[in-house]
Amino acid sequence: MNFSVSVGTVVPDTVITRLEACPNEVIRILQGLPECRYVIVRDQVVIVEPKTRRIVTVIERRG
Repeated sequence: MNFSVSVGTVVPDTVITRLEACPNEVIRILQGLPECRYVIVRDQVVIVEPKTRRIVTVIERRG
């Protein structure tokens, strides 16, 4: 990946072309971001605001 996986970073559209819809449980937890999308980057679930492609949360995946 050619970008920093951290909150506030804009995910370049040349790097990731498909963002998946967040499950309802994630939407409920992230109140106020009903149209969030996510992508898996290495061992992280990266939650993205789809209009700006800005990373809003990074969740470490476990075992």
